[in-house]
Amino acid sequence: MGIFYNIKNISKNLINSQKAGIYQGSATLINRIVFFIIFTLIGRFYGQSELGKISTALNLANILQVFSDFGFRVIIQREASRSANIKKYFLLSLIIKSVSSIVLYSVVFVYYNISSGISLLYLSTCYFSIVLLSIGGFSFAYLIGTDRNREYFKINIISYSLILLLFVFIVLINKPDFIPLVFFVGGISQIYVAYDIIQSLTIKEIINWQLLKKWFMESIPVWIGLLSVFIYDKVDVLFLTIMKGTKESGAYYAPYTVLKSLTIITSFYLTNYFTKLSKNFNVGYKLYIKTIREELSISLIVGSSVFIVFVIFNKSIMSILYGNNFLLSSEILKVLSFAVIFIIFNYSFGTIFNSMNRTEIPMYGAILALIFNVTSNLIFIPTYGYWAAAYNTIGTELIMFSYLLVNYFRTIKKLSIE
Repeated sequence: MGIFYNIKNISKNLINSQKAGIYQGSATLINRIVFFIIFTLIGRFYGQSELGKISTALNLANILQVFSDFGFRVIIQREASRSANIKKYFLLSLIIKSVSSIVLYSVVFVYYNISSGISLLYLSTCYFSIVLLSIGGFSFAYLIGTDRNREYFKINIISYSLILLLFVFIVLINKPDFIPLVFFVGGISQIYVAYDIIQSLTIKEIINWQLLKKWFMESIPVWIGLLSVFIYDKVDVLFLTIMKGTKESGAYYAPYTVLKSLTIITSFYLTNYFTKLSKNFNVGYKLYIKTIREELSISLIVGSSVFIVFVIFNKSIMSILYGNNFLLSSEILKVLSFAVIFIIFNYSFGTIFNSMNRTEIPMYGAILALIFNVTSNLIFIPTYGYWAAAYNTIGTELIMFSYLLVNYFRTIKKLSIE
């Protein structure tokens, strides 16, 4: 069984997938561009320490919010693509998320006491900002699953335009400590979407223990997998801040932000392919395999292209974006570029396994990658700093890729027999 089509078919599928997922991809692109601009300007105007501070606060908040999501976001989109009548699940998810977010705030307080250079108010504002944006993410998953893509796009435009405008104002008045307020206001601007979805429901309609059990059983594998990925994706910055300080974490996070920002290209087709795969899985084996091949072919082109750009232009990229103070970070970007193909394929395999309800496979792969990442970072960051974090990223993504690839062939073989 071949995986990839010829170049002509690959190009055709790339164009078609971009057209189909233009709203989802553009909305996510706007999101990433805004954050990328913010991080870049913080690095240029305020230096490595300030960049390390904001990246640490947001990464901590993001990890905790994935924890409080319990995998519901992925399940909402998948089930909404099959049946729009899931508002009860949506409201139940919001209630659970809100309660768990309040409980998890205690972790923010603990991190404040073991790190240095970041105030509790700064950490807290970033945390609750991400809580609001994460609730907005639940709403967007529902909109995408029900093919309300244009509405999703418009809301993102408004929300992130507001974030960017407020950030520019704070830079102009030279108040970097106020930067977390930018994300808080942006999060508030997304809350009304959730209200619009659930306004016709009552609490009495969704308090059902069987419903709760069913929702958790389906979401737990997704949750554990996503949580593991988020931790190994962001924990290196938290370790660097604790062990080496915000300046070193800022020097590492600058090229890492560039790396993750360019992988946003995948949003132009993976979001659409997830919905498409979820539908085609119940239609027939041949159509489903054809869709998988299209997705993997596009990922190969995207991953290879981004890798070449980073290897050749790493110095120019870092110099233009962050200035001469971050020139050493260009070498870190060159090292990180070897992980980009693995990262993009891991995204692709995640959508494939989730679409076939085999969420336990990405979960186990992510757990293995997480164990490696946390262990190696604890061992090597105290001595080698950001270089350890960079090489550990390559090893982590390679472990994840290898596990998913082996299980992909095993699963496809079973499907063909059935």
